[in-house]
Parts: sequence; structure tokens; C-alpha cells
Amino acid sequence: DLGPPPPHLAGFDQVTSLEGIRIGVFTAHFQDASGSMVAGCTQALEVLKRLGATVVEVSIPHMRVLALTHALTIGSEMGSLHDVDWWQHRKHFMPDSKISLGLFRAFSAKEYVSAMRLRGWAMRWMRDHVFSQVDVYVSPAAGTTAPSLTESAKLYGKSDTGQVMKVMKFIFLANLLGNPGISLPVAYEEDTALPISLHLMADHWGESVLLRLSRALEAHVKRRRPSTFAA
Repeated sequence: DLGPPPPHLAGFDQVTSLEGIRIGVFTAHFQDASGSMVAGCTQALEVLKRLGATVVEVSIPHMRVLALTHALTIGSEMGSLHDVDWWQHRKHFMPDSKISLGLFRAFSAKEYVSAMRLRGWAMRWMRDHVFSQVDVYVSPAAGTTAPSLTESAKLYGKSDTGQVMKVMKFIFLANLLGNPGISLPVAYEEDTALPISLHLMADHWGESVLLRLSRALEAHVKRRRPSTFAA
């Protein structure tokens, strides 16, 4: 039958044993984050392994190109969505919003179509070379913990594409491909108590395994209050 399968929570209560669950890790990409992020997420992987899950090495080529594909795709959508705002209310935009939307509006139709082709290729790759071998693909949720918010940024905004790409380094993939994903805190940075989160991604309609693994991990994480909050 066509269409999504009926929603379910199969295995949601089976959290003391994860025997049979296969977890995909692209090690070279997984480790391309700050030291605290890698350490915290590696600890979470060890918890899943102790519960019986099996870690399987996978590979996803052209990850940097796919990150740019995501940026071009979502940027084009945002530029189109705010077209009326751009012409009628631009004077009220924060400077960083003006810079971002101005850039997004400069993307060409040819670039957008090329991005869609790359998106289709990536969807096939994940289906044939990743989710054919594993139940979930995991990575840090971000390349670093939450960056500090300066007083000037509160007043005028902040345009820092490099920082945005670093924060979005891992979770863009699920957003680009439409796969279900979930992020949850699994550790905390030592000096700031900022949360370190693991991101889990499943094949389409695989939400139940994400919820099961998240519930299993939550039982092994002691929540802490971050030392700094944005005011």
C-alpha cells in the first residue's frame, strides 16, 4: 500500500536490552567536533553498547557538499517565503537578517535544481548504503556547545556564517533528506554545564526506534543546570 505505515511505539518499553539494534557511526565525521562534544557523545555510544546495541562503521561521502546543498535549499525557501517582507518591511529587519535574506535571494534557479539533484542522490545513498546496514545513524547534534551571546549581538544581531555552519555541522542531514531525527542531552560540558547532545537519525517512518533509544539513554543521564542562560 502507498502512504505512511500506521504510527506505533514498538519496543518503547524495551530499554534494558538493545540486543539486535544496529547503530551506524561515520567515525571521521563523528570526531570532527569540539573535544567536549566528541567525548560526551562517545560516552553515550558506550552506554548503548553496554545495553547490547552493535556499532557499525558507515560512510557518507561528500558531506561538506551536502551541507552546502542544505544551506542553498533552505536559503532559497526562506528567501521565497519572505519575499513580500523583503519589499515591504525590510527597513525593520535586523542587519544580520538583511545580510542573510540578501544572500538567499541571489541564489539562481540552476543552483537550486542542482541542489535538488544532490539531495536525491543523498537520499538514495542513505537508503542503499546506510539504512540497509543499520537501524539508526548517530552523530553529535552540533559541532560545538551553544556559543555565547554577546551584548552587541542582542542589540544588532550577528552575521557569522562560519559559526552557523559549525553548529549545523551534523543535524542538517536529516533536515535536508526529510528523515526522522531526535536530539537529546547525554552529557554536560565541564566548566559551563552546557548540554552536549547526541543526534539520532532513522530511515523514513523509523520514529519508534528513535524514541526507544532516546528513552534508554535518558535513564543514564543526570540532568544539570547550565551555568549561563541567554537573557
